[in-house]
Amino acid sequence: MKRNAVRFSVGLALMSVIAVLTAMTAFAGRWVMIKEDWYYLGDDGVAVSNQWVGNYYLGENGVMLTNSWTPDGYYVGDDGAWDGQPARTGQITSPLEGIYEYSYTKTVGMQPNIRSGVAPVTVSINQDGSFTAENAYNKVSLKKLKDGTYSGWTDFEYYHLDSSGLFIEFGDGADFYKKST
Repeated sequence: MKRNAVRFSVGLALMSVIAVLTAMTAFAGRWVMIKEDWYYLGDDGVAVSNQWVGNYYLGENGVMLTNSWTPDGYYVGDDGAWDGQPARTGQITSPLEGIYEYSYTKTVGMQPNIRSGVAPVTVSINQDGSFTAENAYNKVSLKKLKDGTYSGWTDFEYYHLDSSGLFIEFGDGADFYKKST
């Protein structure tokens, strides 16, 4: 009988310790979204930068990278997660990659005209063969079409990329860009 009482007491004590340990809050970092960017706040509440957190890489400014290569050669997709592939050892390139400079604007029913102060667009290739077009206002994923050209949308603009250049269609007009040499 005494032996059973000791076992019961030891069991009760062990269950109490487990209950206390599991009830403690784990002080770990957390993900937060600010505007449209994801950040990871460390245990101290400060945004983490230039490092991996799980399968996600946080860039220089602390923003989770998406659709891009990490500094150590891995690719992260639309959702920011590493795609599971080994790090690249060579540079993936395409003749469509580069900086596209504004050329002119064509509005329906009007002659082409040139606007001033239009920012260039940087086009880079992604590991999956798609492209990303990025300017001061938008970052757009361009997917391959059946005809071998690439296109993508924002809320208000249609982007189209082919060997002749890049155009961004908006409302009743389009801006045309030529690749810098």
